[in-house]
Amino acid sequence: MSSFAGKKVVVTGGTHGMGLATVAALSPEERAQMEALGDQVTPMKRHGTVEEIARAVLILGFEATFTTGVELTVDGSLKHVGFTS
Repeated sequence: MSSFAGKKVVVTGGTHGMGLATVAALSPEERAQMEALGDQVTPMKRHGTVEEIARAVLILGFEATFTTGVELTVDGSLKHVGFTS
């Protein structure tokens, strides 16, 4: 198995401008409303999973051996409809 040795891999996460601490402070009802809105505006019409983010990291870390200087956005194409993180 390959290793990350020699690779500079950075993974950032968030909720497109809303800090994780803010999300954690929301009531269950507020969080559900925020998630429903996210599902409406995201072109894929759903939230990504932890496993989907992990797969992207693994591809860059282990499979893309001749890839460098790449920013891979894993956001269900949300960035392409005007939302930025």
